[in-house]
Amino acid sequence: MGTMNTTSVLLVDDQSLVSYALSHALSELPDVEVVGVTTMGEEAVALATLHKPQLVLLDAAMTGFSAFDTAKAIQGGSPGVKIAFLTTRVTDSNIDEAIKVDAVGYIDKSETIENVVDAILQIARGEMYFSPSVRKRLGISPGANLRTAKMQTRRSTLSPRELEVLRNIACGLSAKEVASVLHISERTVNNHRTNLMNKLDIHDRVALARYALREGLATL
Repeated sequence: MGTMNTTSVLLVDDQSLVSYALSHALSELPDVEVVGVTTMGEEAVALATLHKPQLVLLDAAMTGFSAFDTAKAIQGGSPGVKIAFLTTRVTDSNIDEAIKVDAVGYIDKSETIENVVDAILQIARGEMYFSPSVRKRLGISPGANLRTAKMQTRRSTLSPRELEVLRNIACGLSAKEVASVLHISERTVNNHRTNLMNKLDIHDRVALARYALREGLATL
């Protein structure tokens, strides 16, 4: 646990090289203390219970015990802990999960190590940090205050039926085939497809399919 002037950090990342590099960079700072490093969610929960870090930085793409389940488990034992995510997987679905656990940060691994360290320092000061690529998905301008901004991805605006239609479109089904599968009219399918394109700001069927694949709504 950090002192009054030091922020204690637990690093959890599938890629040990990333954790090592980040731990080394943070160790150079006088006001940050890395209290633990692990690649596994279960061990992260144990380390959080032991060290009571003020900030836990999680890889959103962890295998096994997911980063979001890990976050919830850690919050259960330490309600005041700050949770942030560092990942290559900047998708609406992951951002939505991060918002659900009240994450104070979602950092794109494509950023430089210097930017990542600066983001951690911002979070330590009580601010929030979402990478530009994440802000874009949330429709938040660069200068907007994250504390007051509406945290909502385009995917979160889709209805259950629209998601069903999107999944079937991504599988290569025609409007007629989707109508048959979902027991609705072809006209209704076309209306849903129009709504999907408007809500997602995607304007062709191929791009819709790509979006669904990227979001894990369908597989090839």
